[in-house]
Parts: sequence; structure tokens; C-alpha cells
Amino acid sequence: MLKKIQSVCCAVLAICMIASFTGCRKGGTSSGLSDEIIGSEIIGTEDGNTENVGSGGDGTLPSDSVIAQKSNKAEVVNNCYKSGYPIAKDKVTLKIMAVDYSNGTDYNKMAFTKFIEKRFNVKLEFEMIDNASVNDSVSLALASGNMPDMFWGTGLLNSSTVTRYGKEGRLIKLNSYFNDYAPNITKMLNGHKDVKYLATEDDGNIYKIPFYREDDSLWGENLYINKTWLKKLGLNMPKNNSELLSVLRAFKNNDPNGNGKKDEIPLVFVGDVPMGWYGMFGISTYTYRSIDSKGKITYVPTSTQYKNAISFASSLYSEGLLFNTEMRNITAAKVKSMIEGTTPTVGIVNASTYSTIMSAKTFLNDYTIMPIVDCTGNGTATWSYMDSEQLWPNWGMITSACKYPEIAVRLVDYFYSTEGAAVAEYGPFGEKMYWKYDSNGKPVINNNGVDYTKLSPWHAIPRYRSKALLNFFTNKRTSKDADTQKADETQSALVKSVYGGVKLNKIYNYRYTQAEQTESSNGVSSSLQSTMNEWRYQFVYAQKNIDNEWSAYVNQLNQLGATTQTKLTQAAADRMQSWIKSH
Repeated sequence: MLKKIQSVCCAVLAICMIASFTGCRKGGTSSGLSDEIIGSEIIGTEDGNTENVGSGGDGTLPSDSVIAQKSNKAEVVNNCYKSGYPIAKDKVTLKIMAVDYSNGTDYNKMAFTKFIEKRFNVKLEFEMIDNASVNDSVSLALASGNMPDMFWGTGLLNSSTVTRYGKEGRLIKLNSYFNDYAPNITKMLNGHKDVKYLATEDDGNIYKIPFYREDDSLWGENLYINKTWLKKLGLNMPKNNSELLSVLRAFKNNDPNGNGKKDEIPLVFVGDVPMGWYGMFGISTYTYRSIDSKGKITYVPTSTQYKNAISFASSLYSEGLLFNTEMRNITAAKVKSMIEGTTPTVGIVNASTYSTIMSAKTFLNDYTIMPIVDCTGNGTATWSYMDSEQLWPNWGMITSACKYPEIAVRLVDYFYSTEGAAVAEYGPFGEKMYWKYDSNGKPVINNNGVDYTKLSPWHAIPRYRSKALLNFFTNKRTSKDADTQKADETQSALVKSVYGGVKLNKIYNYRYTQAEQTESSNGVSSSLQSTMNEWRYQFVYAQKNIDNEWSAYVNQLNQLGATTQTKLTQAAADRMQSWIKSH
């Protein structure tokens, strides 16, 4: 799952935050929306002059003179200014155990970490841990008492771990701290009842800081179709499974690449059957669970829609229209070599973004995103939305080892403001950074080729991405390469066109009771997922007959806990909806 998260978060740049920002310009005025809450005054020097705020002498970080803020008149509680910047009256150090999403860059050496120290008088010391061992690392720290001040990026941490150590007092109850020191988090929680519910334990206490995104850009994968081949063969874009079958047959038999050989690959799946494939047959899923308009949970791999989708894929393979017998070993790099070779051979392929499987020029000239094909026969086709990536209740926590919880809460709250979200996502502002404030106090992308993923521990930071951040920058990101610029814009427009009217299927990482967690542990086998996967591959490649063996397949999954897990998920979903309606 996390591998999926990383790829999506890197590819999808349309990320968002509600409210606005405090911008600075000569003369001490600010730009920003009136509903922004950052709990501070405009940044400026002691004499009120805000000229050159946002860029220091080296053009990277704010200069020391900028750090003299108006918070020196604010109330101080436990060395923490209740408003304004800096946050800490006397410098403090906060130790953070954070999941490593850096691809080799030390969080301690990032511009973000220097920025936090300069602006907030808070030095951060990171201990980076691997996400694969997050449960062991966090549990060991909490059990041993050798705890950091905070945990960041711990989305895959077991909820039972939070519950246990929260009730034991090793994680701080955040309710009152949020009320007193976190106006942005409080506003977000009050505006999104689902987030508030999932962040709250059964005892009414909040021990965790959620990561929440509310944009609708997380479509799992697209199907890219060779429009040049369609045009050459006089074919229309397929609208249903019959037309799709005709297109694939024409790709195979009518030499659309023009080399006189029958070497075309009509359809190839990279890694697995794309989730959207099930949507074409009427069920939206990303987590192999789906929820209908009445709140009913379905375990997708035992559904009729899933069977129809896999059966169709199997028939395509049997006819030589679907490539290979081991899609798990087909990589994007392999497909790219097939598309970008001397003679292109791929008709339709799945990918999260064009750039993983082809060049910008090839995309512009030869491919497009295929509109949703209705394979239902009744107009109920949909697509799969990455619902599970929207909300991770366990993304951050503050431990009882933290001597300055007020400071820790105020720091994290900054990342729930628009400017703070931009700093978390794209790094600090400045001339040599990815973005800056211009002379009019407007946030603009520098377009200087800076890789913002190296500037901050962006994916590990608890934060709130709302739709407002789509409009945060007042200019566009541009590429030195004209083809890439045009291809990125074309893809963005196609995604909106293809999926704009699709209803989102939102499945959550639900909150389970202790009894439900125990029942799940006892009644759901760890081999459920792998068994389901293996059956799918064997069905697709006709190693097993799906019609003859469907009942045996469903029975085995139910024996491994599919029915139990669906029952528990339904109970958790019903309980959440009941709470939301009553609050």
C-alpha cells in the first residue's frame, strides 16, 4: 500500500489546503483570505518593515531579522507563545521519529528543518525509520519508555497500538491542546466530521494527529490507448465491451504499426489488473472493498462485477489480446521500451501517469486517456478512486516524553494552514527554493528547476491538503521542455474530462472496537489477500476455469475470513455514520 501511496503522492501535484496565507510586501500589508487561521501576526521585523521577507541574504531562508516577531507581547505558557511567531520563547529541541520517504535525503539536513529552527525557534532532530517496520519501531519506543517527542508519518501503525499506549498515558491527550493551541486543526476537525470521528478514540480522547486530503485527484490508474492506431484503422473510441473487443482484435490483426509483422500487443496490464477495470463492470474499488449509496459494504473479489471483469480479461488472454502470462513481472520500464522502440507495439496499457510508460512527445502524438468503457450493459460503469489515500488518522502523535506539548501542537498546527501546507509540501519559500512570495506578497513558483521533494520531509509531515492549495500559487509550474509542459497540461485536462462526473466511492480506515480487532485477528487469515491474488492470476490466464471453480474460490476466501472482515467493516462503517448524523 505504501508503495502505492508514494507513487501517487509524487505523481499527483494537485494538492490542496483550505484557507489562505499571510503574504508580505513592502509597507507591511498582507495578502490572503479572511478565513485563514494561523494564530499569528504578519511576519515582519521589529520596526514593522516587511521588505524582503521570505528571502535571506543568501536568497534561501528568511534572514535572522525576520524572526523578531510580535509574539513577544503574547502570553507565554510553558515557554510557548500562544500566538505569533516564533513559537518558542527560548529555543527548544524536539525529537521526532519519522517514517523515511526521502529516497536518500537526511531530514535533518533539509532546508525545511533549517527554516523551522529560524522561524519558530524550534530545532528538530529526526530519527528516520523504515515504513515496513513502523509497528515494531513505534511499539518498541513506547514500550521501552525511550520515546521521541513526536511520531510523524506513521499511517500504517496499528490502531490498537495507539489505543493501548494512549490509555496507558504514553501518548498525550490532545483534546485541550487542540482547543487552546491548534486553531487550524480544530477548524478542520469541526468541518470534517468523518476525520474527527476517526481521530477520536472510543473514550472520547484524541491521541493522534490525522493526515487529511480532500481533493478528488486520486484516480488510481488510467488506461492509455493508441489514438494513432485508431485513426489509421478507421476505428472509433470504444464505448462498451463489444466495441473494445473489436478494437483489440483490429489492433492484433490489421498491422496498425505498419511494419508488416503481426507483433502488436493489443492490451497489456502493468503489474496487475488495474482497479479501474472493475469499475468498467460497475463496481468502484481501490481496497477491494466498495460501498454503495445506502452504505452497504461489499467485498469486491467475491462480487458478480469482479467475476465479470476477470472473466472478460481471461477471454481476452485466451484470444491473444492480453499480453503475457505473468503480469506481476511486467514493469513500467518494460512497457516503455515496447512503446518507445523503433516500432511501437502497445495498443492499450494502464499507468498512473503517462511519464512512467512513454515520453511526453509520444503521449502527445500517439496516445490519449481512454474514456470509461461501459461493460455493464446498463450504464452503471464507473472508475476506481484511491479513497484509502485520503485520510490516515494515525499520521502523527505526541508522546508523554515531550516537555513542551504546547510548542509541538502549535508547530504541527502550522501545517494545517495554507502557507504551512505549502512549506510542508514544497519546502520553505525563498529565491532559491521551489517557491517564494513576490514583491506583491503573492506566492509564486520560481520555475528554477528545484526538486521540492528534496527540500522537506513532505510525505511524513502531518498536514491538511484541501482544495484551496490548487489555487495557492498565482502562476503555473513550467518546464524547460515544451513537450513535457504541454503533455502535463493535456493529461490534467483529460483526467478532469474522463472522471469529472464519476461519483467517489469512499472507504475509510475505519475505527474498530477492541472486540472487533480481536475477532478480526482470530477470524481473518493473513493469507486472505495472497490467496485471492493467486486465484485472480490463475483465472485471468485460464489456468483455472472461472465459471466452473467460482464457488470453490468464494468458499475458500470466506473460510479465510472474507465474510468476517466484511461484517466487521460494515459494523464499523454503520457506527461511524451513526456518530456523524448525531453530531
